Amino acid sequence: MEHILITGANSGVGLALAEKLIEQGSFVFGSVRSKSQGESLSSKFGKSFYPLYFDVTDEDAIDKAVKEVAKVLNGKGLSALVNNAGVVVPGPLLEMPVSSFRDQLEINLVGPFLISQKFLPLLGAQKDCKFPPGRIINVSSLSGVRTFPFLSAYSVSKHGLEALTNGFRRELSLYGIDAISILPGAILTPLTDKINDTVRDLAPRSVYRDSLLAFIRLNERKANSGVPMSKVVDAIMHALRSSHPKTRYFLKSSFLTDTFLPKFLPTRIFDKLISKALGIHA
Repeated sequence: MEHILITGANSGVGLALAEKLIEQGSFVFGSVRSKSQGESLSSKFGKSFYPLYFDVTDEDAIDKAVKEVAKVLNGKGLSALVNNAGVVVPGPLLEMPVSSFRDQLEINLVGPFLISQKFLPLLGAQKDCKFPPGRIINVSSLSGVRTFPFLSAYSVSKHGLEALTNGFRRELSLYGIDAISILPGAILTPLTDKINDTVRDLAPRSVYRDSLLAFIRLNERKANSGVPMSKVVDAIMHALRSSHPKTRYFLKSSFLTDTFLPKFLPTRIFDKLISKALGIHA
């Protein structure tokens, strides 16, 4: 039986993936941040789910979770760790508090580093390991290879996650452990509403007021025509199960905006198109 750890298992991609894995007979450890979330998921999934209570920035809580998982595994290893938990801290860099920028990096970049490092022995990073090596799957974003206004801090965190994934994959070849990233474009999840609500609150006090309101409209439109959740889950399943997985799974919602324009247009012209779309100009 596969034993897979998913961070942020209570909603969005994490929840959809847990459902798929358990449906196919896997055992899932899922990180949540509250007892009520853990109890709800345990009731839903039964004995195939084990809740872990930690924030991805809390090293002591993660250490405790490692011991719990090792006890449940009882000498077996994790088949995979899926670093899914993350947040989006939107807003103009000009006006963003340093504390908010730090939070973005702590949760989306330092968190996956910390969790991966702590769980690596259970993925097979140990001498004379008695079980097969597992995989690290990092849920990244197309924002990890491009940057749009008002999502810049998020892009910084995901660009960093791409580098972290490459670093782990190349270094952990010592133990046969693979590291893979999933890069979806916009997905319609509860996170979309959270982003828009935050931007809506920022707009009245911002020098970018009209551009932020334009961003909300654009973000809603992209999410509603975005990458289906099933496609994201299928990509992760392939990364987990394939004997020859890709190193990166690009899940694009629009050939024009996700491939053609950023790849083939000169950067300055692409800058002008984005600025025009959002009304950012002197």
